Amino acid sequence: EVLKNLENHRQPFLQIHRDGAVNGVPVPPEQLQDLAERFNSVSSSSHAHLIRLEFWEMKYRLMAFLMLAESKLKSWIIKYGRRDSVEQLLQTYL
Repeated sequence: EVLKNLENHRQPFLQIHRDGAVNGVPVPPEQLQDLAERFNSVSSSSHAHLIRLEFWEMKYRLMAFLMLAESKLKSWIIKYGRRDSVEQLLQTYL
């Protein structure tokens, strides 16, 4: 969420950079320059990080779905015995 709303975070930073102070307390120029470089670095790489995070999220969701499907399959391929127990099991799946 922070990476998606990066532009909203940029505005207060630009105000601090213009004023050279936070709430009237002066900020050294070296520190402002360091913050500007770090902010630019984050903003330039945020898109790649966001794509990578979305990839990992989808990968793990797919793996969880696969594990669930495998566990269901294992429970379906065993012998159940009488017809009434199989019908009852079917009702629990539906």
